[in-house]
Amino acid sequence: MTNGTANITNSFGGFTNVALVTVRDPFFTDSFTNHDYLVDGVTNSGWDELYNPSAGLNPVPGSVYVPLASSGTTVALATNISNDGITVTNALTITAAGDGWEGGNAGGFFLFKYVAGDFQMAVHIISFNVAGFNQPGLLARAYASSNGVIGLPLGYAITNANGTNDFGEYWVDLARFDEFSIGTYARNTIDGTGTGTAGTSQNGQPDLGDGNFWLLIARTQGTNFNFFKRLNPTDPWKRTPNNVLYHLSQFAGRPMQVGLMGGPWTGGSGNQNTVSFENFMLDITGGSPLTVSKSGANVIVSWPPIPATLQHSTSLSPQNWQTVPGTAVLDTNGYSLTIPISGSTDFFRLKQ
Repeated sequence: MTNGTANITNSFGGFTNVALVTVRDPFFTDSFTNHDYLVDGVTNSGWDELYNPSAGLNPVPGSVYVPLASSGTTVALATNISNDGITVTNALTITAAGDGWEGGNAGGFFLFKYVAGDFQMAVHIISFNVAGFNQPGLLARAYASSNGVIGLPLGYAITNANGTNDFGEYWVDLARFDEFSIGTYARNTIDGTGTGTAGTSQNGQPDLGDGNFWLLIARTQGTNFNFFKRLNPTDPWKRTPNNVLYHLSQFAGRPMQVGLMGGPWTGGSGNQNTVSFENFMLDITGGSPLTVSKSGANVIVSWPPIPATLQHSTSLSPQNWQTVPGTAVLDTNGYSLTIPISGSTDFFRLKQ
């Protein structure tokens, strides 16, 4: 379907339903043209941030993870590549060593956008070296905020099964891991604090080597995560073979960092794994993350802890969006900005 609106008829088991469906452009896409993320970071890229753990450096705020010796990313380059010597395409190539994302480890390259609520994101893995414990794909990481800092492990904000707070990681991912009869690889980590796989649930699929390297994660109702794959860009999405669905109450109402992860699981050997991605897509679904409350002669506009600019317009036809004056305050619940009541109609939005 192309952009627009159409009535779609669905028939199954003798029942028929007609739904009005609207197709539109996604919130964010990247076709990966000419950008060196190790040199320029996310500047002028459209992405919000990246983490690149390496020996002696852990960029994840509040994390106690210690990156291994000889770990880190040596290539994170968006450029033209050719796998067959004929076809040239734009791709992001990541080459890295380390111990990836698993349990209490946060050792993989992670390029992401901040998302307040439900979303769907997809990408195509053009190629990756299979041998050597390579697990590249999509990662959605929940996080906390405190003392003006966002991106802390979510364990700082919620209590674990023991009723305590800690530095535990909470995330969901979908990768390709074409070894050991796995293929498509869905995982979730709840309070990942230990070494190895402690805290991580691993759900490999019986589709080793099927070539379905288009991957998609969909988050719905805040706590549900579904996983899809396909072979060609024009194929319909299909669920992973075991129909994996995660219902994770710990993610309710929590913003997430969503994007691409490199897949090295090579320990401290220094051996490197490589993956090339193309055609990343992210769409945000659900209602507005903004809330408004009255306080005396002011209104307080609040939103989750995602980096964004609050804008306002006195009309939607025509629109004239301007940055709201003042400095937003960040606490454990997110951002808030106090605004004097103007006595006239005003509309607000977040600009990411």
